Amino acid sequence: SSDLAIGGFGRGELYPYSDLDLAVVSSETVSDDLPRLSATVKTARLMVVSICPSTEDTLHGELFHGETGVLLDNMLAAIRLSPQQAHKTSWVKAAPVFSPHPSEAQIHAELPALKHELESSQARAVLFLGQVFEQKEMMAVMEELCGGIPYFTIPHPARLLMQPQLKAQAWQILKPLKQLLAKAV
Repeated sequence: SSDLAIGGFGRGELYPYSDLDLAVVSSETVSDDLPRLSATVKTARLMVVSICPSTEDTLHGELFHGETGVLLDNMLAAIRLSPQQAHKTSWVKAAPVFSPHPSEAQIHAELPALKHELESSQARAVLFLGQVFEQKEMMAVMEELCGGIPYFTIPHPARLLMQPQLKAQAWQILKPLKQLLAKAV
């Protein structure tokens, strides 16, 4: 196998907060069959939902692994929740390899299982993480999942680590969630 750097990195031009575009050429078959992450559903005050696990999360067998998980736990602490008071999950349980987001069909196929998770957790609110949940196409399926349960959307913690200037925006959304959860005690 060989690696090929393209874009700015390939030209030797790397800028802070820039991405790396890499192409991997291999004679071996590359599979989209990474293992599915599964989590035990526990009673929680809040259900936290990412669209899918990152490849790193899948390889470590843990959702919100590393610095992303530390930041998420710190955000939960800021709204007076311990990590144990939040059910952390992903909409789609396997990381997509060849695309950044799961397909619409995958999202709809996982809806019944996610509804079951929400009911089992007895969460009083849902916190969606990531830009994908800000898209108009997702609104109807999010409302179908939540029913009458309040939900909030903030940037994913991985994005907040790369763009810390968005933390203030996230906090403005987390404050009403904090108030809601304080009333629900």
